[in-house]
Amino acid sequence: MMKKLHKILMTVFILNISVSRAEMDWDDLSNEQQKILLPFQSSWNSLDNGAKEKLMTNTNKWLDMSSAQRMQSRKKLNRFKNLPKEEREKFKQRIEHLKTLTPQERRQLEQAKRNFQHLSPEEKTRLRKKYNQLPPAQRKKAIQRFNRKQNQKEFIGKFDIEKRQPIVEMFKSLKKTDRIKFRKYLKEQSPKQRHEQVLDLLFIQVDKRSAYIQSL
Repeated sequence: MMKKLHKILMTVFILNISVSRAEMDWDDLSNEQQKILLPFQSSWNSLDNGAKEKLMTNTNKWLDMSSAQRMQSRKKLNRFKNLPKEEREKFKQRIEHLKTLTPQERRQLEQAKRNFQHLSPEEKTRLRKKYNQLPPAQRKKAIQRFNRKQNQKEFIGKFDIEKRQPIVEMFKSLKKTDRIKFRKYLKEQSPKQRHEQVLDLLFIQVDKRSAYIQSL
């Protein structure tokens, strides 16, 4: 049991969530923490602070888990163990890449994950393949485009059916500078105000929309 727990802990170590900055000697740990970290007892006081912080964070995370959550962690460990060596290395590389993301980029990634769950299996497969073929430098922008597109769909979906396509066409017809300014303006409004402003723009004559946007 302890060997399995040790393996799970090491897997979570690889995944590395957030860490605290507290320094602790072995004798400062609680009995429960020492029990879980027993494989590290002989080397604990010689570990660098970063390694201690990660192990402590993951240990506390384990202690806070419910039985169902611990079972889920074991399943994740088994899936990781059963991956081919090449896939495990790719997985570790993705984790290392995640550590380099800024807080804003992490939020964008989390939003993309939520949006991704609403797609059909076929669309998920298509986008996953397309994303994996992109160079790393282009993936951040791809995530931003994906989120923007999904947010637009969600926003347009709140209008009456007969107005949705005209609104889409209206946005496409705007000059890029007007489109950027109008979107920025809408972000500062309440949901109700955004809804009203889009309808107002829709019913304005096409040749007067640019002047209206610039007046906002």
